[in-house]
Amino acid sequence: MAKASALRDLTVSQLEKVLLAKKSKLEDLVVKRDKLRLELGALDQQIRGLAGGDVAGQDVAGDEAPRRRGRPKGSLNKGRRGPRAKNKQSLKGFVREELLKAKKGLTIEELITAVEANGYKSKAGKFRNVMYQCLFHSEEFQRDAESKRWILTAE
Repeated sequence: MAKASALRDLTVSQLEKVLLAKKSKLEDLVVKRDKLRLELGALDQQIRGLAGGDVAGQDVAGDEAPRRRGRPKGSLNKGRRGPRAKNKQSLKGFVREELLKAKKGLTIEELITAVEANGYKSKAGKFRNVMYQCLFHSEEFQRDAESKRWILTAE
């Protein structure tokens, strides 16, 4: 293709000739593509006639079958990493019990050690985050602004 600076120097009739040559080349390529598609269709017909329908990796129309999304068939990483930890009550219940015992309240670290010592099991990688979410989203617990400890709300 001619550079932009060279195209500026051409006259209108010369530009029309360049455009006409490109259109002619484009038409030739389209005709060649259509001819190849017809040949490919004929080959697909012959293959389906010999194979009896579905060819491996292709549907009946000859197009490639869409790829399956998600985990490949037969993969080993199915589901969880093991059975879920089962506790006698929820984390909220364990926290409530511990805060009832501690009248001044407890920090998150103190709550974690107390709850785990009381028998709560978790497989969370960052159990501190789980504890914070439990405290933050429950209306039963509030954080004391002065001592930075979590306490039960007065009912």
